[in-house]
Amino acid sequence: MKHPDKIEGYSLERLASIFSDADNLYQLACDLREQSSGDYSKGRKQLANRLDLTAERLSEAAYELGYESNGFVAESLVKEVGNLRYDKIVGILDLVNSQFSVRSEPWFRNASLKLDEAVEELSKAWKICEPYMKNNKAK
Repeated sequence: MKHPDKIEGYSLERLASIFSDADNLYQLACDLREQSSGDYSKGRKQLANRLDLTAERLSEAAYELGYESNGFVAESLVKEVGNLRYDKIVGILDLVNSQFSVRSEPWFRNASLKLDEAVEELSKAWKICEPYMKNNKAK
């Protein structure tokens, strides 16, 4: 699978704004969990584990923010973001987290902690994939 490093028409800041929404964050978790299953079935267990842990933390962050599965979800955009190189998703999540970390409400603080953990796991997934991505540069 080719993982692009950008989505035409969207800056990282714009994507971070979109993914600060609990419903979109939860759907991104679902997309990464789906990728995890695919990697597991291909024998990439270490990568699958990192993606699954990332998805779990993103789900927890979404629930902290009040995810109820009845909001607007930008499904096609979620798929595009989920398909980005993992280092680029980390950048988006870091920007989302910077929005959450300055808020004083406990649910934002709790979501921020979960995002920290998700970023840590996804960064580990990127380290596994990075050597293979050098020959797979997206245009």
